[in-house]
Amino acid sequence: MEANFLKKLSSKTLVGMVVDMALAIKIQDKMIDDLHERIDELHRENFNHVDELGSLRSQLSQLKNGVGNISKGD
Repeated sequence: MEANFLKKLSSKTLVGMVVDMALAIKIQDKMIDDLHERIDELHRENFNHVDELGSLRSQLSQLKNGVGNISKGD
């Protein structure tokens, strides 16, 4: 009788461990997906900042050229 109880207990424990592992894997997959999504967001933000930086550099260059032209004209 004890052998059957222990056998059932161990099989339930094994099933419980398998279920726990499956849940852990599912949670890990969700975390990985969330990280990929965040990385994609950061890439988009980075490209936006690069575009903005390029625009600011262009404006600065234009201002420097404009100031240089004014200085040369005076």
